[in-house]
Amino acid sequence: MLIPIWFAIFYPIFVMFFFVMLIIVSRKYPFYSIFSRTISGLATKNCEGNKTFKKIVILMGLVNIIFVYFLFLNLKTSTLGLAGTIFLAFGGVFFIITSFVTEEHWKPHRIIGGIYFAASIFGILILFYPFISATWIPKWLLIFNFLPLIISIFGFNAHLRNLDYVPDVRKPILDNVNFWEWMVFFSITLWFVLVYLVMIA
Repeated sequence: MLIPIWFAIFYPIFVMFFFVMLIIVSRKYPFYSIFSRTISGLATKNCEGNKTFKKIVILMGLVNIIFVYFLFLNLKTSTLGLAGTIFLAFGGVFFIITSFVTEEHWKPHRIIGGIYFAASIFGILILFYPFISATWIPKWLLIFNFLPLIISIFGFNAHLRNLDYVPDVRKPILDNVNFWEWMVFFSITLWFVLVYLVMIA
């Protein structure tokens, strides 16, 4: 096992708690759907559970930063391993900041959210190279280093096609900014979970 036992137990419990709370909070936003609303919409005043959402986002960011630290300990002999984990930690910090700079502050929020996604995706991509040489990383995991990037291409395309984007809108899938934002977030989280499973094997 490449992580402490306490974190090996805590991490999956927290991730499940996070997604259960996401579902609970989303029920407090009128007619909420991943097809018609961004993740960050749950932090706005339209959502009765916005304070709860902000707290779980802060906690998720902190937990991911701790996770990245343990990942760093196993890749620290690699320059690219260090670089990748720095980008991931940077992404975790900006994930936390999104809970303070909400969509009510639309332009700065988009910049901060964009930095979170870009830093996380870039960090995961960089780690492809140290993962190749790490004997404890199974080769099937390498495929998932590209999944967030591939999904983000669809998200970026949706943004380009909706430059006058308004959050509370449902559009066809390829133009649906809300849906692709959720998918990029899920793919990043999936990558973390898969790396966790490898680290406890």
